[in-house]
Amino acid sequence: MTLNVRAVRMLAAVLASVLLLCCLVGCSDQIKPVQSSEQDMRVVGKCDSYEIRYEELRFVTTTYKKTLEQKYGQGIWDDPTTAEKHREELEELVMENLKANYAILTGCQNLFIDIEDKEADTYVQEQIEQLVNQSEAEGGFGGDFDAYLAWLAENNLTDNYLRFVYRTSYLESVLYYAAIEAELFAYSDKNYSDFLDYVLAGEEYARTIHVYIPIEDQDKKQDYFETAQGIADELQACTDDEERYALMCGHIGSVVNKDLQITENGYYFTYGEMGDEYEAAAFSLGEYGVSDVVEYGDGYYVIMRMPIEELYVLMYGEQLLQYYQSAQLGLYEDNIKDNMTVEFNEYGLSLDLTQIK
Repeated sequence: MTLNVRAVRMLAAVLASVLLLCCLVGCSDQIKPVQSSEQDMRVVGKCDSYEIRYEELRFVTTTYKKTLEQKYGQGIWDDPTTAEKHREELEELVMENLKANYAILTGCQNLFIDIEDKEADTYVQEQIEQLVNQSEAEGGFGGDFDAYLAWLAENNLTDNYLRFVYRTSYLESVLYYAAIEAELFAYSDKNYSDFLDYVLAGEEYARTIHVYIPIEDQDKKQDYFETAQGIADELQACTDDEERYALMCGHIGSVVNKDLQITENGYYFTYGEMGDEYEAAAFSLGEYGVSDVVEYGDGYYVIMRMPIEELYVLMYGEQLLQYYQSAQLGLYEDNIKDNMTVEFNEYGLSLDLTQIK
């Protein structure tokens, strides 16, 4: 099983903390769209030709503010000094994130996909009805529309913006299959055996295991690093591959490792499936080689590169192909984002992101 730590679609990762995406289930009650306020619909700028509205800016900004508070400490936005200290990081995260949905829409237009597709309307409506009508035990609101509205307000969301997010999610799935059909990816079902050869060659494909130590308390960040460094030093000092692997397994099974999904199979991936820092470290290693401490996301990794097992690849090749194609789609969207520009209008420029609530 592959762990994707790359967060290709940044907005999807941000939404994961507040959105409960559910399976499609038909509902009899027709829930009408809720009109956003004049303020929420106010245009703050553009991402290329797409208008960005305040409701989107507010949600993205407040969500990242919460994320950075978790990273640096509660109340950092209340103190003008600490707010200014973290302003640049917040603004960079927001500006990059504002491109995410529009990169999907641009990708659809590049492949002549109708972004006003009626099937997308149906999907969005089904998702909203599912969310509202599903029982609380299943993550919904038990048909309580007022509770749904309260949840939106609590998370700085609007029904209109949530529908937009569901829509781009649907269109991204359409884009995925269209990209395969257009042969944008080097490998598909049509040349499946070539993909297996690509994986088994191991030149642009890796298999790793790792120890992951999250930074759960910023005040103890140095302690976490020193723990990771001690593991890396011990492993790198071992000159025998089998002994080094045994030591690594011991650390994976220890209390310091917080990746509870990892198995002896490890993670199989190519470029674009994991974080840049993780990939750079992994592909620089030889078999059974151990990385220095890699800081990525909210923690530290010590990575060991493993030999690729032919039997595993043959058994799970179709799944690996799907991971590969998904990563390639992410890279395609990243390339679009790299060429997109977000420009605020006069009103947008007047807003202080550190003060948006």
